[in-house]
Amino acid sequence: MLFHLIYVSTAVKPMIGDELVSLLEQSRARNKRHRITGMLLYSDGHFMQVLEGEEASVMKIFEDISHDAGCTRPARRPPSCADDRA
Repeated sequence: MLFHLIYVSTAVKPMIGDELVSLLEQSRARNKRHRITGMLLYSDGHFMQVLEGEEASVMKIFEDISHDAGCTRPARRPPSCADDRA
């Protein structure tokens, strides 16, 4: 059973190309280490991310994101579970 978590947040300052690429590379490396998959979107200073994987791993990553100084406190939707990855 996979755990899914979706959240939205706002960047403290607008991000440009190189900053977004760096964030994406860091996120991919971290997620791979924790066997997390999902999706990260950025538009007009706002993020939306879907994280999916083992519940403890997803919640650890979300906790780290919640303390990131680069964005406002993320607002999450109620988590859900699924049999397979999206």
